Amino acid sequence: MTSQPNMVFCRGCAKEIHKTAISCPACGCIQHPANTEKTTASVYRMISLKNDPNTKFHLALILSASIAVVLLYATMAIPCIGIATGLSFGLSARLYAAHQKNQFAGTKKLDWVLLASFSGIAFILMLAGAYDIQAPVLVFVAVRALMMYFTMNTEVTEANQSGQS
Repeated sequence: MTSQPNMVFCRGCAKEIHKTAISCPACGCIQHPANTEKTTASVYRMISLKNDPNTKFHLALILSASIAVVLLYATMAIPCIGIATGLSFGLSARLYAAHQKNQFAGTKKLDWVLLASFSGIAFILMLAGAYDIQAPVLVFVAVRALMMYFTMNTEVTEANQSGQS
């Protein structure tokens, strides 16, 4: 038995160390984390997100819509705005098609319809030269895509945690 309640014995040298120590100060032996359930869930989450091919496309959509908004408000670099807006529209259409193939598993069809529609509207507004209307539409696309990204990733984490129980 240890002399203090917050102390445990090292797995390598059996000296007393604090229970939250990652490694033993005496021998350097790595200690196992106290809460392996959280660690395992986060590892599963990272693996599932890393293996999802749509994750990079989703992040690119968020980034391209955000860049287009910044370019609209900070500069009026029309060719760059056109490229960023076109990229947002293309990525929205690609993600819609990919999720439609999976029958919108873990998401709502309406979310994807809104995202693809508003990206298309932003592209049409850009072609029409209505930049003052295009900017708020692109803000909606960026924020909606970000919210959907976090929702999907939260559901992945919850599914992994419930699968371990």
